[in-house]
Amino acid sequence: MLDSVDISAPAATVNMARSGPPRGALLVIFLTVFIDLLGFGIVLPVMPRQAGPYLESLHLSPLASGATIGLLFSVFSLMQFVFSPIWGRWSDRVGRRPMLLISLAGSVVFYALYGFAVTIPPERAALALGLMMLARIGAGIAGASVGTAAAVIA
Repeated sequence: MLDSVDISAPAATVNMARSGPPRGALLVIFLTVFIDLLGFGIVLPVMPRQAGPYLESLHLSPLASGATIGLLFSVFSLMQFVFSPIWGRWSDRVGRRPMLLISLAGSVVFYALYGFAVTIPPERAALALGLMMLARIGAGIAGASVGTAAAVIA
């Protein structure tokens, strides 16, 4: 019975090549992660200079000014830490790509809000600092999609 099997004929080949997301989707994923990391890193060196005039006009002590700037720094990462599992759960329900697009849209909105906040005159310092804080919180929430981006590639 084994003599009748032609071993010279090629067996059905299984395509072992992994088919990942298409190049367009990879570009969106790359841009999402890049914008998230850029939003964290590019603001760090300039934030004290941007917040300085507002803190001076509020006549805060050096300790309070430093704490405010530290809070502006840390709230972004805190929101990413808190919302990353939430983004993951939502992406399981809604889909990874829609969540990445929502993340990009949120990043655009909150970075624009931050850009607007630093143009407010120092006479309205409380408003400017409040908007800066809101923008950093929102950008951190929107930027919590790095894990979702990694899941799309995996």
